[in-house]
Amino acid sequence: MERVTAGDVPAYRSGGLGAPPGARGMGHGHARSLGPWQNGKAGRMNRTLVQEWQYARAWQSEGARASALAPFLEHYNRNRPHSACGGLPSMSRITGANNVLAHNT
Repeated sequence: MERVTAGDVPAYRSGGLGAPPGARGMGHGHARSLGPWQNGKAGRMNRTLVQEWQYARAWQSEGARASALAPFLEHYNRNRPHSACGGLPSMSRITGANNVLAHNT
């Protein structure tokens, strides 16, 4: 079963983010308080989004910036070298794996 782990803040516990993961057949957990190492990957992705997409240039409009997100994520996952992957794109780590995303995107 897939599991979603969210930060330990009231907004993630309040149910204000829509249906809980359990309603979608997924497990749900919370990161430990004062344990930032548990959110490190998400934090690093957020930093990359801010630096390389959100504020990397002046956008004509919020719509233009929003429409550039999907192409940026495609580039990030399939073309951009990642030091944690030995300079290869992140999708290179799951090619050939039994992973729906790897075979259908």
